[in-house]
Amino acid sequence: MVVGEGVGGDPGAEQQPAGEEPPAWFRAYVEQTDKRFEGLASKLRGPAASPTAEPGATPAPQGQDVSSIVAAAMQYGELRSGLSESARGKLDSLQQQGLSYAQLTAVAEALRTVRAPANGGPQPPPGRAANAAPNSIAPGIRTVSELRALRGKNPDAYQAWIADPANDIGKLLNR
Repeated sequence: MVVGEGVGGDPGAEQQPAGEEPPAWFRAYVEQTDKRFEGLASKLRGPAASPTAEPGATPAPQGQDVSSIVAAAMQYGELRSGLSESARGKLDSLQQQGLSYAQLTAVAEALRTVRAPANGGPQPPPGRAANAAPNSIAPGIRTVSELRALRGKNPDAYQAWIADPANDIGKLLNR
């Protein structure tokens, strides 16, 4: 045994004989700790249920309720997908506030009708023109080799074809 070390391994701790009581400060500490643990345990358990309340007082959704919730969620998803990114952000913030799918569907419908074109026609996808102009620069480009040939013959037409958003190199045949 090292000098200054008690039997329990705590340096500087004085060991008490089995018959002595712990000091008053230790008893106060134990009482305070017990109260803290009791308080934590009661918080973890939640509010005490009254003896008159039935267990499961919250009604579980019935089969028909679940199907109507799913249908409303699907309708909301379809409406949401057709909206702009800013409108979807607004709907997301409303959803975080706890609105139901029926309420969100009504808001999405209102946002959709506000953004509908005046002539009542279908909306173009975001980032695309409603009626794209025909490609008059090089209408015959169908393969990668034709595009390479255009680059060799007419670099300005090639650059214009590349810059046109209606053209997609990925859709050309790889010949």
